[in-house]
Formats: sequence, C-alpha cells, structure tokens
Amino acid sequence: ASPPPPPARPAAAPPKHAAAKKVAKAAKPARAAKRPRAEPAHPARKVAAARPAPTARKPAGDPLLDVGGDDDLSRELSGAGGKRTVYVPPAPGSDLPDRVTDPQIIEGVLGKKPALAACVEEQRAADASVKGTLLLRWTIAPDGTVKDVRNLTPEHAKQPVAGCISRVVRGIRFPRTRNGRDVESFPFKF
Repeated sequence: ASPPPPPARPAAAPPKHAAAKKVAKAAKPARAAKRPRAEPAHPARKVAAARPAPTARKPAGDPLLDVGGDDDLSRELSGAGGKRTVYVPPAPGSDLPDRVTDPQIIEGVLGKKPALAACVEEQRAADASVKGTLLLRWTIAPDGTVKDVRNLTPEHAKQPVAGCISRVVRGIRFPRTRNGRDVESFPFKF
C-alpha cells in the first residue's frame, strides 16, 4: 500500500505590519539585476584606430592618386603640365535676363488688380463723374523694385485715383534683371 499524502499546508496570510512586509519582500527570490548596456564605439573611431600610419602610396593607375611626393603634389595642384579641370562658376548676375519683358510688366500689373479696383472705387466715391485713362511712367530697377512713378495725364493729377494707382504701382515687384527697364507710358482706364 502506498503511504498517505502529506497534509496540505494552509496558505500564508499576507503580513499586516511594515516589518513583516520587509521580511516577506526579502523572502521573495531576487530578480536578476539589469546590466547597463555598453555603448558601441563610434564607427569612425574604430576605423581611425584600426588604420596604420600613412605611408607612401603606390601608383594605383589613377592619375589623381599617382602623386609621388610633395614636389609632385605641388606641381599637380598648381596646374603645371595639364589643362585646368576646376569648375569656375559664372559671375553673379550673369545668368539674369537683360531687362523685364512686356508680358512680365502686364503680369505684374494684373497681379495688383484688386488694389487697382479699390482705387477706382475710391475715385467713384469721391467724384463719380470723373472717367478716363491715367497714363503713368515708371522705372524698374535691376532688383525688380519700382521707382520714379510719374503721372503723364495732367487732367487727372489732382484726382484720388492718380495717387492711389501710383502707390499700387510702386508696390509691384518685378523679376530681377541686369539692367532694369523704363516703362514710358502705361494706361490705366477707369
């Protein structure tokens, strides 16, 4: 016959006091402590440390790498005995067009159409009977700014529309060019 099974142990009640909690905590199996990860060495540092000191190079069959010594290097860098192979960029501004084109002027003026319409509305509010064409002359600087705006229609010189449209034209920015341009006469109908 087989021996009787051992009597079952009653489950331990959780400790009620702080001291008992410490004892219970100490009785638990300790977890394995986490080890700090070692940071890998920087790849460039590894490579630099693994390289031997530079020595004289053997010709590799490449004319750029086949420089024997300091005298050869100086001669190669000075350009003696060969064509110049260094890229020299063009002078600043040489890739710019000579002047602003007519379509660019029209595009610039049309870009200010809402402001120009506000000028016409301002004129109608002041005196609805004034109508006509305002001719303006201005200069476009090489940087694309407008200066020297002048009214060429003396009959509209004292009207609000002349000053308003002149201010709008001064605010137009055209593309940069080498020489700028004079706009001799540009009509604004209102």
